[in-house]
Amino acid sequence: MAKAQITARVPEVVCQKLNYLASQKGITRQEFIEQVLTEATSGTEVPSSFQAKTYVSPEVLETIKANIDTLSAGQEIGLKKLVGHELWSELEHSTRRNFGKDFKEMVLSGEISGLSLGRKKTNNEQMYNRI
Repeated sequence: MAKAQITARVPEVVCQKLNYLASQKGITRQEFIEQVLTEATSGTEVPSSFQAKTYVSPEVLETIKANIDTLSAGQEIGLKKLVGHELWSELEHSTRRNFGKDFKEMVLSGEISGLSLGRKKTNNEQMYNRI
């Protein structure tokens, strides 16, 4: 079975506990976490139609959709403004980058309606146009 890489940030005290539990089993922390996650998900069946973007909460996606509805035709906007300053600032830098790439694909595929791909700003921010 192919393995996917995931990253989780946890408090140091949790990391210490994971190290301790792994050492008690004589395995690496990575192996221990893989075992725990495998056990936690073993009884779960994922429908073939499931395609969620897991970088952000449903709240963020709903905010984006609501903000798109307020735009005028032809109006240009970036993802940061669509999400809103408060929610955007709560996202980790890596989450923002990954979600930005996914969001572009969501717009291109029509999964996010009402927007088309716009220009790239000089700071590399992808802009979108309301259609």
